[in-house]
Amino acid sequence: MVAESKQAKKKLYESDYNLWLLETVKQLGNRDLDALDWEDIIDEILDLSKREKRKIESLLIKLFEHLLIWQFWQSGREKIADIGKEKSLTFDYKLSDN
Repeated sequence: MVAESKQAKKKLYESDYNLWLLETVKQLGNRDLDALDWEDIIDEILDLSKREKRKIESLLIKLFEHLLIWQFWQSGREKIADIGKEKSLTFDYKLSDN
């Protein structure tokens, strides 16, 4: 009987994850600890931890990318400003020659 119940829970977990989740929440709310699918709950908690770590890693990579782009943009902006000043001076010089 217990083996059949475990198989039914495993089958539900594999076939209809959302329903398994709702049933698990209901069982937790009712404090029905014997009915819980502990094996898959443990797997889900471990996967959640891995997903969160990947999410943080991904966000940190994005942050570094944006900081590098910003740094590059800032240095490029200064160079462009210098080039603009040179061109402006050259243009002013050419105007004064005429």
